[in-house]
Amino acid sequence: MSSPIATYVALTHSSPRDDVKAALQRLIITPVDKLSVKDREELAQAILDDVKDTKGRLSQKEIPTALLALKVIGRNITCSRVIVKRQNFEILWGLATATREQDAEAALEAMRCIANALLLIDTSRDTLLELRGGEGCVEMLERSTNPQTIFLASRILFLLTVEQRPFIRKLVEELRVVDIVAQKCDTLLSSLLAGQPMAKEAMVDLLKFTFNLLLQYPRLVDDNKGKGKEGESSFKGMMGELWSDRLENLLPPLLRLFNELPPTSPCPLAAPLTHVIHSLITIPVSSRWFSPYSSPTSTPRSFPGDKLHRAVSALTTGRRSHSSSRSSSPAPPSSVPRDTVQRAWDLFEVTTAHYVPDDPDDASVRELCKTEGIALDDTLSPLVVLLTRLATGDSTARIRMKDWILPADIDRTSPLEHRKDLLGRCLRLMSSVYFARVKSTVGELLFTICDSDPALLAGQVGYGNCAGFLFNKGIMAPPAGVSDAEGNIINPITGIRNTDKPNPVDEMTEEEKEREAEKLFVLFDRLERQGMGVNPIRKAMQEGKLEEIS
Repeated sequence: MSSPIATYVALTHSSPRDDVKAALQRLIITPVDKLSVKDREELAQAILDDVKDTKGRLSQKEIPTALLALKVIGRNITCSRVIVKRQNFEILWGLATATREQDAEAALEAMRCIANALLLIDTSRDTLLELRGGEGCVEMLERSTNPQTIFLASRILFLLTVEQRPFIRKLVEELRVVDIVAQKCDTLLSSLLAGQPMAKEAMVDLLKFTFNLLLQYPRLVDDNKGKGKEGESSFKGMMGELWSDRLENLLPPLLRLFNELPPTSPCPLAAPLTHVIHSLITIPVSSRWFSPYSSPTSTPRSFPGDKLHRAVSALTTGRRSHSSSRSSSPAPPSSVPRDTVQRAWDLFEVTTAHYVPDDPDDASVRELCKTEGIALDDTLSPLVVLLTRLATGDSTARIRMKDWILPADIDRTSPLEHRKDLLGRCLRLMSSVYFARVKSTVGELLFTICDSDPALLAGQVGYGNCAGFLFNKGIMAPPAGVSDAEGNIINPITGIRNTDKPNPVDEMTEEEKEREAEKLFVLFDRLERQGMGVNPIRKAMQEGKLEEIS
């Protein structure tokens, strides 16, 4: 039996159409690794030549199938090197633009081939920009309402803006891309809520492209102010510290997405919501973020760890009903002001209740994350960063969060870290070994909620619960004594109300104290080896402040 390539090459313009179709299908199902490097290159070029020459082997109706075969073999980097040759890119880009009205299927397949090649061969991005492919994708994005076209145009624009380029400046300053993206966010939100196919995928890639704009353009402008050299990045300032007013119109649609995207199950934080959060944390917090109906006295929703379905129901509260009113035409996004702080807090509560109801370092937590295909550090940390930014940027938001997690009448008769609510989960996360980024960001959130005052934080949660976090920040302030709302003295180490019971440490023998000190030394030593700080006991011994443990 002849090889798939030989069968295809043997075809002519007069070959029976069934034979052409069969040969193309055989190419599609043949594993690329079954073909030699030379065969792959020859096959890719033969298909490109045939889709260009309408008098060759292929008829107009067969071009989409041929491009599908090219896309399949183009996932191999060897074939992609053929595809990205300038003359071949011109063929594909011509098909993507000239035929989209006459043959939408061929246009989409051509764009998929281009997108795959851009992903595999970095240098091909310059080639497409030279062919004005970037401008063409912006035009497609603006004119199209088809989620598949929006998805592919957004994917290509995302790849073209991975690095800082003059093209990013052109997108923002000349091609009105901010207004176009803002419009498409609302369009895709309506499409997604109406259940339109590919709307979710299109929104994810549009948000990836949006993130690149939000991250790169302010740095590009800042570099030009400081150096006068376009395209060089000094990366001054952390994410969200640099800003350009030219991007301001992206905030309203991103907030609408954040507040109106429906909840997901089983993972409460999933794409595209996670991509919205990534974009939002690049934007400085200002008064535009907050609903006029927000107030410090708002009552937070309650999410018991053993009743996750109640949390999902709460996340849909206030959102218009879609299940009973869906029609063929999507409804426009709601213009009702939303409470962004409440929404972010709800997501924080429900996510921690789902993944870390008890000990975050228990093996069951990692198994659940593996089963649901998420990395908790990557998924939860950006949301906590967003909450911290909101608390830092707005005193009202900060007061609300403190009232929710550390109310004045909190029960301090038992250890705070054993609580089943969000405070207990946060304190347990602050001692986690496996989730370092969540541990750090949760600590920073509580620190910010407590007015960035280490003494206030220690007084609220107990120095023992925040000592590691403060130590890593270089803060060695001793805990201060505080009282609760009823005037009871709070233990500064545990954060709970003092009782008449004797201190267990006072009842220990010297040998027991030495054993406990050795256990503590081993724990700190293990954390030090994992890069989570310096062993304070060893440091004290080296400085002569403690006797060496024998």
